[in-house]
Amino acid sequence: MRAYNFITISILVLLMTVSAVADDWPNWRGPLYNGISNEPNWIGDWPACEPIILWEQQVGTGFSSIVVADGRLYTMGNSERMIEVQDGGRTGVSQKLEQMDEVFCLDPDTGDILWIHAYPSPLVPNLYEGGPSATPTIADSNVYTFSKQGMAYCLDVNDGAVLWQSDLVADYGMRVPTYGFSGSPYVDANLVIYNAGTHGLALYAADGTLAWETGTGRAGYSSPVPFDLEEQRFVVLMGERTFAAVQAQTGELLWEHPWVTQYNANIPDPIMDSNLVFISTGYQEGSALFDVAAGQVTELWFQKNMQTWLNTSVLWQGYLYGPNDKDKTLTCLQRETGWIMWTQSGFGNGSVMLAGGKLIALSEDGQLSIAEASPTGYRELGKGRILTGKCWTVPVLANGKIYARNAMGHLVCVELMPVESEPVHSR
Repeated sequence: MRAYNFITISILVLLMTVSAVADDWPNWRGPLYNGISNEPNWIGDWPACEPIILWEQQVGTGFSSIVVADGRLYTMGNSERMIEVQDGGRTGVSQKLEQMDEVFCLDPDTGDILWIHAYPSPLVPNLYEGGPSATPTIADSNVYTFSKQGMAYCLDVNDGAVLWQSDLVADYGMRVPTYGFSGSPYVDANLVIYNAGTHGLALYAADGTLAWETGTGRAGYSSPVPFDLEEQRFVVLMGERTFAAVQAQTGELLWEHPWVTQYNANIPDPIMDSNLVFISTGYQEGSALFDVAAGQVTELWFQKNMQTWLNTSVLWQGYLYGPNDKDKTLTCLQRETGWIMWTQSGFGNGSVMLAGGKLIALSEDGQLSIAEASPTGYRELGKGRILTGKCWTVPVLANGKIYARNAMGHLVCVELMPVESEPVHSR
């Protein structure tokens, strides 16, 4: 495995002994990888509410979402830093600006920085701001990250020290997608699985050595989505022109099916539920529901009225709620038939998660909304602006707080308070 230079910046190391709680959000799309939190009583009985900003922090340019585990918060961004280099002159040392990816560990209650791990990485803007797209994964006291250029890191949660690293491009010939690798790492027992290559690649979590790979075809931009079949764990991934399921421990192909979009941009995650898989992509493609029983992929319906470009929908009680690039709305779709139940304007290419039967939606321009997850219509319970600028990153509810960020790295922590209450922490 090739060695690379890295910088670990320990701004503050705070050792904490806390027990894991069910309300943590340790990986992309939450504990069940479906964008749904089981956190109870997070909104109370408020008929109307407003978001109160508790703290703010700057975490660099990018679209990495937020994870919270064991009393710590993690995300990623890209910033320009002054570094020292050997120049061969009289002093032998000079300084230069260099773009760095940064993995942030914060206190989720205060926003204080506990540590940062940084390594050289280009910003790579390409019709958007650039920066990391993948979200860290927390498992077994380790932080697993994946860069747009294919650098996989395993870091110690306590101080960000590098336990191992691997360049999937240089070491294994993986080809970088047009907009960079975007899928978040998925940990299955002793393996870390990445959406890299034809149908994924896995490294051993203990040391970062190769467990399996499926070829060097370009990956799509989704994260691996786990599901179980006959007591075996599988993952489904979007490739450049397909979606496919492979056995998590071996990489053996279970099934694959073509799915081709303009610019080969398969971005949102597939949504698995028993033997059904829902696929939706943008660029005028549309949505479809497939039955994958017995290893056969059978299309049940297809329509062009729901086109999910960037962020994945959530499935709740037979209905899908998510961003629709066709008309820039928040859309409710009946999973069984593909019928559009309702649309809500003013959403843009925003994002949504769900908790306690309620939608937590962040519009593209930074409006946070709480609404009932109901197919009968959009019923808003509360709304307020928490961010400005481009907001393509999905918000996260963890331990009674909502975390959200914009493309330029402005991260906020908010909580919902009754309108009639005096906001103690308002700015």
